[in-house]
Amino acid sequence: MFYIALAFLAGALWYSNFYISLLIFVCLLYFVAIKRLTLICFVLSIFISILSYNIYSNLNNSIKEQEIFNKHHEQISAFAHVTSAIVQNNDFIKGHLIVYNREYNYIYYIKKQDKGKYIHKLKHYTCKINGNLTHSESQNALLVVKSIDFKNCKINSNPNLIQRHIDFINNQIVHSGTKYPYRIIALITGDTSQLNSTIKDAVKDIGIYHLLAVSGSHVAVITLIIYQSLVRWNTPLITIKLLCVCILVIFAVETQFAPSALRSIIAMIIILFKPKRTSLSGLNILAFVFLLLLIVQPDFLYDIGFQFSFLISLFLILAQPSIHHLSRLKAFFVITYIAQLGALLIQIYHFNQVQWIGILTNLIFVPLYSFIYFPLTLFFFLISHIFINIKLLNFIIDYLFALHDQLVYFFLKLNNYQWNIPQLSNMTIMFLSILVILSFIIFIHKKYIQSLALIILSLIIVSYTAHSHVPTLTSFDVGQGDSLLYQTSRNHNILIDTGGKTAQNHSTITHNIAKYHIIPSLKKRGVSKLDEVIITHPHIDHMGELTYLMQHIRIKQLVINSKSFPISQLNVIKKWCSKYNIILINADHINTMHFDDSTIQFLRSYIYDSQDKNEQSIVLLIKYHYKTILLMGDASQRNEKILMKKYHLPHIDILKVGHHGSKTSSSMIFLKQIQPKISIISSGKHNKYHHPSIETIHKFLSIHSKLFNTQDKGEISVSLDSKLTIKLNHGNH
Repeated sequence: MFYIALAFLAGALWYSNFYISLLIFVCLLYFVAIKRLTLICFVLSIFISILSYNIYSNLNNSIKEQEIFNKHHEQISAFAHVTSAIVQNNDFIKGHLIVYNREYNYIYYIKKQDKGKYIHKLKHYTCKINGNLTHSESQNALLVVKSIDFKNCKINSNPNLIQRHIDFINNQIVHSGTKYPYRIIALITGDTSQLNSTIKDAVKDIGIYHLLAVSGSHVAVITLIIYQSLVRWNTPLITIKLLCVCILVIFAVETQFAPSALRSIIAMIIILFKPKRTSLSGLNILAFVFLLLLIVQPDFLYDIGFQFSFLISLFLILAQPSIHHLSRLKAFFVITYIAQLGALLIQIYHFNQVQWIGILTNLIFVPLYSFIYFPLTLFFFLISHIFINIKLLNFIIDYLFALHDQLVYFFLKLNNYQWNIPQLSNMTIMFLSILVILSFIIFIHKKYIQSLALIILSLIIVSYTAHSHVPTLTSFDVGQGDSLLYQTSRNHNILIDTGGKTAQNHSTITHNIAKYHIIPSLKKRGVSKLDEVIITHPHIDHMGELTYLMQHIRIKQLVINSKSFPISQLNVIKKWCSKYNIILINADHINTMHFDDSTIQFLRSYIYDSQDKNEQSIVLLIKYHYKTILLMGDASQRNEKILMKKYHLPHIDILKVGHHGSKTSSSMIFLKQIQPKISIISSGKHNKYHHPSIETIHKFLSIHSKLFNTQDKGEISVSLDSKLTIKLNHGNH
């Protein structure tokens, strides 16, 4: 069965990752040779590979069709069937809905007139909505709902018994009086959508997010409780097993059939009913469940939880012969390391990150979750069917989760030093996979230091070779705002502006831009810290994400033009800089900065008596050998006149166009003087200012400058090589 699963996986990956598929196929041929399997087995493996290749070719084609559909339906006005609706802080609702027979994640910022009045009329209802589809690499298409016709919503049908039970028990837990109802729901069902984003980000950063997913330990605890409770009453074994199956099936429904839960539940059912004389190994059980799930639901293969669950389980099963004779303490350390090794490739591939602290945090949190948090929340879940607001139980739950959070934030401080890996080619991923397998083999032969040394050395080499050794300017796709990254030849990183916008209710800054766009893009470039962050001027669309970035990535120095900031805002920035040990520098005190072969010159064209903060923007001239970059912030034509008077501006290779392409910037006389070869406009789709202006676009066309706009091209990167190589990463906001 294991070889059939390998053949299936080789065919499935042939379309998307040829090199990994080839590696798996070579391993399969090796096993066929050393195990001396029959010709029939070999032919069957080939047939299975071809079959899975066809399945996933069709699946990938349907995914492409979905992407094309989304691009042609960016603005949606239609009736939508709402399948879930989660209200957070009475500010916004998020969940899932179905429109045009397609399912989307959605978010709706609650308007004042709707608060407490209609928001309950969503789940299981069909409502007329208006909204925009947005996309990013780190999340699926998100439907940002602009308006909902609450008054004319119609109920679809009465929910079934299971759905009513889920709604009932969730309501019981939420109104139980505990401070952490959504933690309990997350631990029982694996649904983390209602968790506070701060704690959710924190557990991700320290490498224990997988503990919130339903896994083998959850299923084992449930089965053990049922077995131990009934065996004392001399209950027939077959009755115990059947009851276990019934409860595990209900549990699968509660988890919304999460892939990691299904793996554990199906495997447990097989183990419960496996005849004693049947020599069915753990490896073959895992392979059978793998095949069953992918045949029933092929797109599970792209689910990150599915990948983590099966790869870690595979490593642990293969290591079992080397673990069973160890002492419990030593076995626990070994299992933790092997699990981290199994997760490593997925962490690098999806998150561009080595969560080194995960080895330490899992040693602490795995036993806590297995023996305290999950059993206690399971008891809370069961008792909530009958009683709510048991003060003693609430006190224990609240105390333990408060202690949990203190531990999380303690380890978060230790995690200040991140190890991000640049995006790797498929061939590099294949070589890294081989090295991980070698490290695993060395480890199970008890050469622990050699195994660790090999994996660390491999990651260092991969990180170094993947870095570009030519300076690069990247304009991030942050919608209607600015955020640019300049990376030097020796990987010094300078971020100019952060982007940012307020929520639709104008009450808060959402930080979705930093969370879903800037941070993932920094990680894909292997950026673990920012040497400089330069804020050109104090507008939300240029600095709104600053505080979020301070919390999630190391920043050495922050440069601002202090005179352009109100005193109250300046004091807040000083407070944040002090909190995160960031050196605050006034741009007025700097003429130039030197990084490797690059020089950053601060051009002073500030108009301090202007009421328009755009006219107090920091303007930067970057030079690398014979290449020049001019970053204009939101400077106006008045600033351009000052620049032309004060400085002898050279011809520019790359221009970041001022003020998102507004007609208040980019005068014709200025453009003729600097003659930019490449011009980049950062603006959002369907922005209310209608940036860039048609007039500005015509100016750039008239001087034959290559014009790129983030709202059309997405993320734009230009390498300062001899050809000024441009890479586009299409996005949508």
